[in-house]
Amino acid sequence: MKMNTGPIIACSTCLQSNAGLAVIRLSGFDSLSLLQDFFSADISKFLPRKQIHTNLLDLKGEILDDVLATFFPASHSFTGENVLELSVHGNIIHVERLLTHLTNNFGFSLAAPGEFTYRAFKNKKLNLSQVEGLDLLLSADTSFVFDQGLSQLTGELHQLYLELHQSFKKLVASVELSIDFSDDVGEEQAHSLFSGYVAEVKAKLSVLHRRCSAPIGSLLEPSIVFLGAPNAGTSTLFNHLLGHDRAIVSDVPGTTRDYLSESLSMNFGRVRLIDTAGIRAGGEAIEQEGIKRSRQQISHAFMRVLVVNPFDEMKPQFSPEDIDLVIVTHADVAGFDAKFSQFKNNCPNVPLVLWGHNESFYGPMGANSCVGPMGAIPFVAGPIEPIVYFSDPLRIISSLADIKYQSLTNSSPILIARQRELIHKLYSSFLLFEDLSLKEKDIAVLSSELAIILDISQELIGVFYPDDVLHHIFNNFCIGK
Repeated sequence: MKMNTGPIIACSTCLQSNAGLAVIRLSGFDSLSLLQDFFSADISKFLPRKQIHTNLLDLKGEILDDVLATFFPASHSFTGENVLELSVHGNIIHVERLLTHLTNNFGFSLAAPGEFTYRAFKNKKLNLSQVEGLDLLLSADTSFVFDQGLSQLTGELHQLYLELHQSFKKLVASVELSIDFSDDVGEEQAHSLFSGYVAEVKAKLSVLHRRCSAPIGSLLEPSIVFLGAPNAGTSTLFNHLLGHDRAIVSDVPGTTRDYLSESLSMNFGRVRLIDTAGIRAGGEAIEQEGIKRSRQQISHAFMRVLVVNPFDEMKPQFSPEDIDLVIVTHADVAGFDAKFSQFKNNCPNVPLVLWGHNESFYGPMGANSCVGPMGAIPFVAGPIEPIVYFSDPLRIISSLADIKYQSLTNSSPILIARQRELIHKLYSSFLLFEDLSLKEKDIAVLSSELAIILDISQELIGVFYPDDVLHHIFNNFCIGK
């Protein structure tokens, strides 16, 4: 990323809709006095980190807005430069007018996405791990992801990396000691020091490696995918959960040609509900392309819900381990009992829910039952118990999703891909080194191998980093951050 060396400006709050307030952030100007014509208040009275109530003025002295301004002097600001934050009224047109006024008349340039954070990084206000944490925090869809981003930003996880790096340095020092001062220290003591530091590194590295072993793709952007044969009822269920008709519903098989995605809030955060094209063999080219795209969504899903119409002879073939929940539709239709009895013998051993449009058919429900047209029907027990099953699928889906998300995050998995890759690389390299140390008697060879591992550790803590790493990180940031 190329950094503009001049003063920059951006709206740090969303410009996609009107709001009560918007925050305009300015950074990199030489002196507050250069902005005096923009304020009705005496700018020399602005105190660091103290809000001041003032008016913004145009070049004719006419009032543009009634605002709060806060000045952060260089080296004591987010970017390490002079920073001024303006809390203005959040009308989109008004904010754009203020930005235009400042760029046209006061020498500011509109900031590129992530440019404020890039300046903070270059001015050593943030390290690479903190930048990654900020990126994770700002893009988080769940509380767990946000909290880990905050942990990175405050330096908690980075501190563990630093402690590991210090242990590596002590291990390197013990090897160098054996090379340069073996006569003074003695072979037995040198070996004891070396073995102790090997054990220390392995213990710390093993803890981090375990936190990188769980799959995390579905944790960052969790999606709940509804899949089934054509006309199974996935689109009807999708609309029901959203509370409005988002998907087109028709009796014609293959109506859904492509997957549909909408956001829905659950206890642990925001998830994407995805309605997929009905899965079947054959069909025209357009339908097959839709099925191909649907399968891609299914393969990356956090949770997979199989929707089945027991009256339909066409049943999708999925491995039970691929399914988290089965929802059997048309439970309010005459003849459902007989059809369901035929289906449940071949049902995957996962939680199962019966669902129909007409809620008047639901009978009394026992503690271990699913509601059905003739009263309580025992549910097909799955691996997740005990759960009380209600007629409303949303409650069950939400409960199962909460349980699954909690089980996947209990080990506090490390989420940032760069850090996970480096920890895996460190771990495998260290195990090879440990094995080599039991066979190789030449200390110089061990020292050389350890130097390579130390380089990986330095990359983990951000002592050095490839340019493409920075490019990837800052490309994810929004304007104004």
